[in-house]
Amino acid sequence: MTSEHSTSSTVKQRVIFLILDGVELLDLAGPAQVFSIAASLGAPYSLHFCANTSGVRSAQGLFLGQLEPLPPVSAYDVVMVAGVALDRLNQPLLDADTRCWLINAHTNGTCIASICTGAAVLGEAGLLDGRRCTTHWFVMEDLQQRYPMAHVVDSVLYVSDKLGTACASRTRHYYQCGHCLWN
Repeated sequence: MTSEHSTSSTVKQRVIFLILDGVELLDLAGPAQVFSIAASLGAPYSLHFCANTSGVRSAQGLFLGQLEPLPPVSAYDVVMVAGVALDRLNQPLLDADTRCWLINAHTNGTCIASICTGAAVLGEAGLLDGRRCTTHWFVMEDLQQRYPMAHVVDSVLYVSDKLGTACASRTRHYYQCGHCLWN
């Protein structure tokens, strides 16, 4: 499902939402709304809701269908990785194809941002090694233990580096999206 908000000939930056099974709806909906509103006000964004399957079930039980396949990405794209349910963190979060897609996005210079427990997704893909990151306070210690090469930062709204951003909690994603909009 794609959201095109402008009829101008301006090239639009793709904001690609990686949606995994067990996605937290607020972690998806908040950033999607921020970018959607920005696009409706004239910002050159097109929103894409993508997964390695055509549908996933959210942590809240809502089925999300007709998702786009994972597209080739470039340095001009933004990838948003929404958090997943806490009970999913004790099992693999990524299949091999999605892991390769995320690694390829990073290699291509794509800005990658995670919301809340989405940081664990980046960790599983090996994208937090040697990088500063943050996550929800409830899983901060777990993230550091699972990915000891990551530099997990406590008590911050979000962390930004060459990879992109990592957001600490669900309500703080508005600050993080603002950072993405203005940078």
